[in-house]
Amino acid sequence: MSAPRAHAGGSRRARALAILVLLLVAAAGTTGCRGSSSAAVGPFLGTWQRVEAGAPNPEFTLTIAAQGDGVELTFANLGNGMSESVAGTVADGSIACTLPNADGDSSASPLANVPTESDLRLSPGEDGRLVVDLVLPGGALEPIWTYQRADEASLASP
Repeated sequence: MSAPRAHAGGSRRARALAILVLLLVAAAGTTGCRGSSSAAVGPFLGTWQRVEAGAPNPEFTLTIAAQGDGVELTFANLGNGMSESVAGTVADGSIACTLPNADGDSSASPLANVPTESDLRLSPGEDGRLVVDLVLPGGALEPIWTYQRADEASLASP
């Protein structure tokens, strides 16, 4: 009778171990799919003001909001009431997006000196600022703007 008991105890341990492994795999899968995405997006979310001549300009804003697996970016020129919203993807610590201007009319876009359709890459810069690079043919990056969080900009202003 000792043999069946030993076998039953080993069988229970094996089942318990199998259940534990399945639970760990499921938990790791959930964390890997959702946790890393929200963690990667978090530092970008919020409203930003473009830095011009060393100071934030509240007329030029960038708002980044979570949207599904990516983000929605809204570039705005509050001075002329124009804005453009585009979808962005988060990968490798940066956001990639394409900023269209279907008419080829630069006055319709809040972004001066940018070609009709521009691939942009946004990444963290110095002092918590956000750097927007234009992706040039061949993949080289050219910085075109720097943004500072709007809440930090208002604290810095007297």
